[in-house]
Amino acid sequence: LATGLAYADRLMLELDVRSLPNASNFDLDILLNSMVIGSFNTVSLSTGINPLLFNFSEISSGAGNWLLTMQVTTNLCGGCGSLWLQPLHDFTLSSERMDVPAPAPLTLLGLGLLAFLILRRRYGERS
Repeated sequence: LATGLAYADRLMLELDVRSLPNASNFDLDILLNSMVIGSFNTVSLSTGINPLLFNFSEISSGAGNWLLTMQVTTNLCGGCGSLWLQPLHDFTLSSERMDVPAPAPLTLLGLGLLAFLILRRRYGERS
């Protein structure tokens, strides 16, 4: 995922499920840049579009590139069926990080003018 986003702490996925295991369920981990950010179980899925939301501690990616991986974490039995997913229907990777904006140039100019007037007044009182 090339998003250009340097930091992330939330991932919303929409999985398009075509087929679910019919005899058992299993657990999957979601990894972002090789870090586990959440888990889910196939019992929570249905055929069709399944929205999944994962909130996690902030992760950084200097280049703004992200690797999203799903990994099965339970042993699977033979003949239990399979999970068939279409490519991701939609995803949103986001961050709550708020960049602090630079002070406005007019504010800096106003503070400079105020400092100048205060100093001038003090200087003028000494004469």
